[in-house]
Amino acid sequence: MTEHEHGGHRNRLRAKLDTGALCEHEYLELLLFYAIPRRNTNDLAHRLLAEFGSVHKILSATKERLMRVKGVGNSVASFLVTIGKMVEYTIQGHEENHRYPEEFIPNAFKAYIKQEYEGSLCERLDLYLLDKNNKIFMRKCFTSKEFGRVSIAPEEIIKAIVSEDASGVVMVHNHPVGGCQPSKTDDKTTKRVQLQCNLTNVVFCDHFIYSADGIYSYYESGKLVEMSKQAMEQLNA
Repeated sequence: MTEHEHGGHRNRLRAKLDTGALCEHEYLELLLFYAIPRRNTNDLAHRLLAEFGSVHKILSATKERLMRVKGVGNSVASFLVTIGKMVEYTIQGHEENHRYPEEFIPNAFKAYIKQEYEGSLCERLDLYLLDKNNKIFMRKCFTSKEFGRVSIAPEEIIKAIVSEDASGVVMVHNHPVGGCQPSKTDDKTTKRVQLQCNLTNVVFCDHFIYSADGIYSYYESGKLVEMSKQAMEQLNA
C-alpha cells in the first residue's frame, strides 16, 4: 500500500469513527496511527488481538509482554502502556468521585461527611454539585496538600460551579486541627460564594465545616440565610 493509499485508508477510518461503526480491531488500528505515523497498522492490530484476545488485555499488558509481538517496539509498547494507565486512572477517578451520596439529604449527608473527612490530616475543600432534582452529579476537590491549610480563591469556586452548569451546590471543608466553628476567612468566602450563587441563580444549599468535635452547618446556624438576604440587598441596592 502506497503512502497515498495509507492516507486515504486512515481518513476513511477516522470518518467511520464519527459514525460509531468501528469494529474492535479498527479502534485499535486507529489508536496505533498515533504511535506509528507512516505504516500500515491493520496487521499489527490483528496480531495484538490474536495474542491478547481483547483491547482491554492489550492495554493492561506490560511493555515487556507487548514487545514479544512482532512489530511492537519500545515506543509502541510505551504508547500502549501509557494509554492503559490513563484508562486505569480514569476508572479509579470515576469510582472515587462516586463514593458520595446520590442525593443531597442534609442529615444523611452529615453522616457521610463524618465518614469521609474523619482522620484527614490535610485541609480539604470540596464542592458537591447538584442538578435540578437535587441529585449530586459531581464532586470537585480542592486541597493544598499541606497540613492544616487550604487556600482557594472564591473565584475558583464560582468558576467550578458555573462551568458545570450546576443548579445547586454544597460546600464542605474540614479543620484538621481546632474546632468546627468558622473562621473570618470561612465567613468571607461563604458570603462571596453566596453572592455569586444569587447572581447566577444557583441554590447554595449549605457550607459544612467538619472537625473532630463536630460538624458546623451555615444553614442550620442561620448564617447562610442571613448572607443570602445581605446578598439580595446588595444586588437590589
